[in-house]
Amino acid sequence: MKRILILLLAVIAAILVIYILLRGIGSFSHGYYWKEMDWNNDGETTIVEFFEASDIGRRDVVVDGKPCIENFSFKDGLAVRIDCSDAKEQGQKNR
Repeated sequence: MKRILILLLAVIAAILVIYILLRGIGSFSHGYYWKEMDWNNDGETTIVEFFEASDIGRRDVVVDGKPCIENFSFKDGLAVRIDCSDAKEQGQKNR
């Protein structure tokens, strides 16, 4: 019985590690810089915000006649952040 419990815990731990690895790979694959992943704009990117990057996409939008980059949530398509500061530059480095 003890061996089954240890095996079960090992399987759960392995699944958790695989999940974290896949989320990390998903975050890296979007090509965001660490500073860009500060989704709540508090001036600091946390590990949670890093993992949230795997669920956030990027698209070009026009706001008040200016080209901007909109970061949006994949789950509902709503904007997480719109950056118009140097949108053209950001669009080129992340495409």
